[in-house]
Amino acid sequence: MKIIKNATMRGLTAIELLIYTSILALITVFAAPMMSSVLLESDLDKAEEITEESIQKARVSARLYGSDVTLRITASGEQARHGITVSIPRAGQDTTLGVLTKEYALPVTVRVVSGDTLVMFNPDGGVNSPTTVMLASVEGASQRRNLVIE
Repeated sequence: MKIIKNATMRGLTAIELLIYTSILALITVFAAPMMSSVLLESDLDKAEEITEESIQKARVSARLYGSDVTLRITASGEQARHGITVSIPRAGQDTTLGVLTKEYALPVTVRVVSGDTLVMFNPDGGVNSPTTVMLASVEGASQRRNLVIE
């Protein structure tokens, strides 16, 4: 029996496979910490975007309904989720129609460092006293964002 070797058919040897695997492992070891910080940063960006969006909606709602609008940013305990609530009191001519409420949840990896914050928007859409809200990543203390509501 004659064995015919074809030059085009060639597989990987065990040593080549071992080299490729070790290179891939090294890349993964060095890239994983970088990727986790990128993911935490994107959650912080998302929390900042949600906060800015809720501030804008509260301001527009105050102008639209011509009434005071309350923006409450909660910094709950360790287990509870941080969030934002926009409350719009709706009153008719002689009757109160109740309160419209919209709630926004912040990402789990972000916490509100500045504590519970209550901001009142007047019917002109302005704020009586400027307030600062500080958002921080749960895992990276150096990653913080300060938002000024004025």
